[in-house]
Amino acid sequence: MPNGTVSYWVKRGEVVIYNPPPVIDFGDNTRLLGAEPCELRADRPTNCTARCTKCQFYVVVYMLNKTWEDWSMRVP
Repeated sequence: MPNGTVSYWVKRGEVVIYNPPPVIDFGDNTRLLGAEPCELRADRPTNCTARCTKCQFYVVVYMLNKTWEDWSMRVP
């Protein structure tokens, strides 16, 4: 949300515009890509759920003589 938290209060009729960054890194080896800007007008209490187009996880694979690590896309 605009104030950096998971909840946000606005007055009735107020418009909230959220322009997410191209990559949202949660710092726990998970990041979201491709979140689109959205505009919400408050006319009643409501819950909104953020959705992303791509979710990636940082994966480390330990092999016999090699270690591979990179961001991997979640497969639906």
